[in-house]
Amino acid sequence: MKSNEQERRPSGRDFVSGEFSKVIQKALNTVDLFFTDGIDWKAFFLAFQELQAQYHSGLF
Repeated sequence: MKSNEQERRPSGRDFVSGEFSKVIQKALNTVDLFFTDGIDWKAFFLAFQELQAQYHSGLF
C-alpha cells in the first residue's frame, strides 16, 4: 500500500479470488474523524452513544 511495498497486503503473495474486495469492504466500513479545534470529549462520547443506539452495530 505504501511505496517500496513496505506495507504490502497480503504480505509476500498475491490476492486469492475475492480477497481484495473483502479488504476494500473493511476499509469502506470505517470512519475517519478529524478535529481541528480540539475535542469536547463529553459531547463526543454522548454523540457516539447515540450512534451506537441508533445503528445497533456493536461499535465497541
